[in-house]
Amino acid sequence: MRLWTIHPVYLDAMSLVALWRSSLLARDVIEGKDKSYGIKPPMYRFINHPDPVRAINTYIYYIWLEGRERGYKFDEKQLHMDKIDLEGRIKVPVTDGQLAFEVWNLLMGLVRKRPIRLFGYVGIECFMPNPVFKVYMGPPDPWEKIPSEILMSMPKKFNFGGLKIPIRICRDEE
Repeated sequence: MRLWTIHPVYLDAMSLVALWRSSLLARDVIEGKDKSYGIKPPMYRFINHPDPVRAINTYIYYIWLEGRERGYKFDEKQLHMDKIDLEGRIKVPVTDGQLAFEVWNLLMGLVRKRPIRLFGYVGIECFMPNPVFKVYMGPPDPWEKIPSEILMSMPKKFNFGGLKIPIRICRDEE
C-alpha cells in the first residue's frame, strides 16, 4: 500500500485510482471498521496525528478533488464531509526526504512503464505535497525499503535520456 505524500496531481490515472482505493481502505482500518486488514506503515503518519480520523478523511478529500478536476467519478458518498478539515488546520508532518524519495520512485516507475511521460515533469519548479501535509526537513520514513546505495546516491536531479528533472520539494512559507 502506498499512501503517496506527493500531491495527487502528479499521479497518472492508474496510480490515482489505486490511491483512491488504498486510502479508503486505510480509512476503514484507521476508523476501526476493517479489522481484517492490518495496519500498514504508511497509516502511522495518520494514526499518530492528534485527530487521525479527520487527518485521513482530509487526505482522501484532496484525492477526490484531483479526481473531480480530471473528470473522474469517484463516489462523493465516500467522503465524510463532517470529518474533513476544509480550513487547512489539519497538518500531518512529513519530511522533505520522504517526498523526494516518492518523486524519485514515481519517476523511476515512469522510466519502466511510460518514459514518454517524463517530459511532463521537466518544467516543475518544485513538487508539492498533498495539502494535508506539512513538510519538515528530514530523511525518508524509516519503514521505506531503500537500499543504502540508492539512498546515498539519490540525486537532487533525475537524469534520464538527456532529461534533467530537478527534485525540489515545495515548502510552506513560515
